[in-house]
Amino acid sequence: MTSKNGRKFGRRAVPPKMEDLVLRALDYSTDGIAIGAIDGTIYYHNKAWFDIHNWSSTYDVRGRNIKDVEREELKPVLSAVFKDLHTKGHFTGTFGITRPDGFYHDILINAQIIKRFKPPVVVAILRRVTELVQAKKAIERRSAELAVLNEIHRVMTSARDRRTIVRGMLRLLGDFVGACAAGIYEVDPSLDYVSLIDCYGLPALVRRRVERMPLTDGAFARILASRRLLVMEEDMPRHRGGRGDIRKAMGFSRVMSLVFRAGAKRKYLVIFGLKAESEIGREVRRFLETAAGQFGIALDRVELVEKLREREGETKRRAKELSMFAKLHNSMVSSGRRSVVLRKMFGVIRDYIGATGVAMYRVERAAEYAELIDYIGFPPQYASAVRRVPVSAKAFSMMMKSKRAIVIEDAMPNYRGGPTDVRKRIGLKMTLGFVFRTGGRTDYLLVIGFGRKKHITSELNDFLESVGRHFSIAVERLDFIDTLEAREAELHALNARLREAGEEERRQCALRLHDEFGQTLAGLHLDLAAMEKRYPAPDARTKEAFAGAREKIRSIANSMRNLSKSLHPALLDELGLVPTLEWYAGEWKRESGIDVRLSSAGFDTQPPRPVSVALYRVVQECLANVRKHSGASRVKIMLAKGYPFAILNCEDNGKGFSINEGIRRKKGLGLVSMRERVEFLGGSFQIKSSPGKGTQVRVKIPLEGHHAR
Repeated sequence: MTSKNGRKFGRRAVPPKMEDLVLRALDYSTDGIAIGAIDGTIYYHNKAWFDIHNWSSTYDVRGRNIKDVEREELKPVLSAVFKDLHTKGHFTGTFGITRPDGFYHDILINAQIIKRFKPPVVVAILRRVTELVQAKKAIERRSAELAVLNEIHRVMTSARDRRTIVRGMLRLLGDFVGACAAGIYEVDPSLDYVSLIDCYGLPALVRRRVERMPLTDGAFARILASRRLLVMEEDMPRHRGGRGDIRKAMGFSRVMSLVFRAGAKRKYLVIFGLKAESEIGREVRRFLETAAGQFGIALDRVELVEKLREREGETKRRAKELSMFAKLHNSMVSSGRRSVVLRKMFGVIRDYIGATGVAMYRVERAAEYAELIDYIGFPPQYASAVRRVPVSAKAFSMMMKSKRAIVIEDAMPNYRGGPTDVRKRIGLKMTLGFVFRTGGRTDYLLVIGFGRKKHITSELNDFLESVGRHFSIAVERLDFIDTLEAREAELHALNARLREAGEEERRQCALRLHDEFGQTLAGLHLDLAAMEKRYPAPDARTKEAFAGAREKIRSIANSMRNLSKSLHPALLDELGLVPTLEWYAGEWKRESGIDVRLSSAGFDTQPPRPVSVALYRVVQECLANVRKHSGASRVKIMLAKGYPFAILNCEDNGKGFSINEGIRRKKGLGLVSMRERVEFLGGSFQIKSSPGKGTQVRVKIPLEGHHAR
């Protein structure tokens, strides 16, 4: 192959016309193509080669060495190209070139030695890749930005507190812009300064200088008013810095600042310090502004999470308090003596707040001493040492005057205690006291001791106030119960005296009927007999009158005898319970014609008289009800004494009745009387009945303690 100027490129000859066509076709290529010797002599170049170098079309470089015609700034590139050609036989690389007209290109060069030709030739192809390089750089930049945003998202979703998010995102953004130091400030509009939240890369001395920066500084005012990224050296070139300026001290060549908002009211300021002289491009500014928005979203999220946790904590605390107050209420309304109820309540409080012990004092308004009511968790020597405490004692007086819970160790740090102070002796590290009042003239002081220090929060103060109200209600309730029990005891004693008086009155009436009226009727019978003898030959009418009079006297005597026995059976005092019931059942059977069967067991000794009277009256009332209402044909009475109870069971086969219906119609006063009589002696009274199924009455009375009432 022979070129236009007669040079040979190969063994085979090509017609001139074909060679001209090939070379002319290469001129239409957008890539610059050059062919030359291995020493750099240029044999051929196309039109695009000149365009890339911005050479004039009249400028002829054929036959000249490329090392002589290229500019000085490209000679290092040429050296690298020829070095690789000699060692590797080829070269591929990218370099930037600025043409004489100032236009910048990124050029990709591919050079290859073709050894088929003798001598070997070098073919070089230049391709403009400015757009490709820029696209690649943009992709790399976008990839870096996405990596930072992904990391920001990871920090946002994984971090659990504000400080972790601030520190992580500050480090991410600082690394992205190549900052050697960074800091973030919180801006409070109500204050005249900004406060440093976190930073890195600053020595402790410098950090102390910039922890608070005044808002009156002109640079800060302009930064906070701006909504975009500011580079102080470019956007505020006249700012020389003041007392807090650390650019010179730290050797920063660039200081960037960015303001972003979190929520509606909070504002934050981020400052980056750079030592590199690189220009801060528009893309970097845009990304940092976008990242600042993510920063604000992250802080908003943390705030929402913190509020949610606070609400959850508040909900759990409230639930725990409600559970505790439920236990406190159950303890308050539980039955038992005053000390039992108070100690249950003390235990609930102690377990809830982690106290060592709880004690309660009663303070009369005009008294000189406070009296210990009860306590829990303290050793026995506590009670003996502080059973009575003078109200004028310094610590005690302070607790009584305070309207909220007071900690003696905090309110009186120099107080060493008096003769009644036992804190050191029982190992208390903290003593808390608060006063609650009832409706009367009495104040109460609740003293809570801790074996370790405890922080008293406002929530704990509110909680203790609620506790005080519960204790106030509990104490008033216990006082009311004590008063009610005293009144019940008085009423019980009065009822007992009334029953005893009633029984005694019945006994006296029965005796008078038997002794006085019985003797009178006997004398009247004798007088009538004597009067009858005065008529030696009475007529039939007279005899009939005397006979009628004698019959009336006998009837009155029988009625008085029955009335006397119903008022007070003398047999009960003379023979005992079981014989008296057997006699009464026989008399009742004879009068009513209803079969009654009585069985007893265990009555080898007589029960107390009140028990005997109660059981006799119950049997008496049961048989009266059977005779009046039941229509029964058979009654079964079982009486047994099984220590410590006397048990009575009375059952009939009558028509029965509805107990609820009887109570609703206010019938069955006899049943009420039986129940009151039995329950007065501490016993139990049960009645079972339904229409068509008869009636059963069951009574159980204790044998001890009631006869003494």
